[in-house]
Amino acid sequence: MIDYDNASNVHGWQWSASTGTDAVPYFRMFNPIRQSERFDAQGYFIKNTARNI
Repeated sequence: MIDYDNASNVHGWQWSASTGTDAVPYFRMFNPIRQSERFDAQGYFIKNTARNI
């Protein structure tokens, strides 16, 4: 990396892993059921993807 900053990099990884002083809040966890209800209520993406798998 050309623009590496140790403090920013370490803090970013700690935030992602919920181990730092300012961790990711529990309510920001990804919920695939809620996401599919909000963004693909008819299930077009899931039906097309499952068919292709």
